[in-house]
Amino acid sequence: MKTFFKSAALFSVAISIAVAQDAAPAAAPGPHGGVVRPVGDMKVEVVIDREGVHVFAVNAQDQAVELKDAAGKVEVRQEGAEPKAADLRQAGGRGPSRLQGRVDLARVPETPTTTVRVELTNLPGRTEPATIELPFRLARLIEYVCPMACVPAQAEAGKCSRCKMDLVAAPFIYACPMHPEVTSRQATDKCWTCKMRLEKKSESQQGGHGAGGGHGGGGGGHRH
Repeated sequence: MKTFFKSAALFSVAISIAVAQDAAPAAAPGPHGGVVRPVGDMKVEVVIDREGVHVFAVNAQDQAVELKDAAGKVEVRQEGAEPKAADLRQAGGRGPSRLQGRVDLARVPETPTTTVRVELTNLPGRTEPATIELPFRLARLIEYVCPMACVPAQAEAGKCSRCKMDLVAAPFIYACPMHPEVTSRQATDKCWTCKMRLEKKSESQQGGHGAGGGHGGGGGGHRH
C-alpha cells in the first residue's frame, strides 16, 4: 500500500511538472526576431524570412561574434515536398558579419511538421561542427508593451511611465485578415490571394505559432 501511494505521489508530481512546462510562456525572439539556441559558450540566432535563412551569434556577454570564417548548410523540410537547401555563406553589410543562405521560402507554411536543420562549421573558438534543429518559424518583429496596457506599445524596452511595471516583449507579424495563413514581415505587402492589405497581428492572434502561407517576393522583409 505504501508503495502504491508513493508511486501515485510521484506520478502526480510528474504531471504537475509537465503542466507547468506546457503553461510556460514561449521564449522571446532574439535581437533580430529569430530563434535563439545555445551552442557551447555562444548563443546562435537563426532568422528565417521568405528570402532565406540568416545566422547571427553572440558570446556569453551578449557581444556580437564575427562569423567571417564560419560556413554551413541549411535544409528546410516540409511534409510531402522536396527539402529546400542552401549553403550558408558569410554576409557583410553594416554591423558584425553573419551567415546567410538564399532559398525561396515564399510559400512554405509554419506547421508542426515543417522543420529546419542548420549545420555550422568553423565557428569561432570551436573545433567541432554544430547542428541546430528547430521548427520552421518566420522571424517576428518585436514591440514592448505594458502588462496593464497603460501606454501604447513602444520600440524600446523599459518601464511603463504610469504604473512603473517592466515592459514586456510582444512579438507580432503582419497577416491577411481574410487569409491568416498569408503572413509577412512587411507592413506594405498585400495578400497574394485576395490582394487585401495586411494587418498587424500579435502572437496570440496568430494561434500561438503563427500561420505561414507567406508572401512571395519581399515577404521576408528583414534585411541587413
